[in-house]
Amino acid sequence: MKLVLSGIALAILSAVIILSEVIPYSYEVQAILLAAIGSIYIGFGLSDSHPHNLRLEVLVAALFFGIAIAGYWISPTITGMGFVLHGVWDFLHHPQVVKTAVPRWYPPFCAVYDWVLAACLFSSQIF
Repeated sequence: MKLVLSGIALAILSAVIILSEVIPYSYEVQAILLAAIGSIYIGFGLSDSHPHNLRLEVLVAALFFGIAIAGYWISPTITGMGFVLHGVWDFLHHPQVVKTAVPRWYPPFCAVYDWVLAACLFSSQIF
């Protein structure tokens, strides 16, 4: 439960910062954040002993990087959908549908973070 609450709190804090007037181009920050979050599993893939898992994580990270670029160039709505999809990717790591070795706590924490952040961004006037 602490993981879920931590993910919610961090997502809300991130949304407040991203959507504040302190950051005039929040769509850029959203795209950068999605690209960074999308690449985190590469690190887990590098620590995994199976090269197939690393290849899969690099491929999916490239997909999220592409979604982030599309969100930046076309519409922040695409970036928001990228966060939703990344939450699904996190969820697939939790029951080990995807076999990359990750810390047990990470997938549920990150999935909640992604989905709450996406909800905050979608509910803002940015989209």
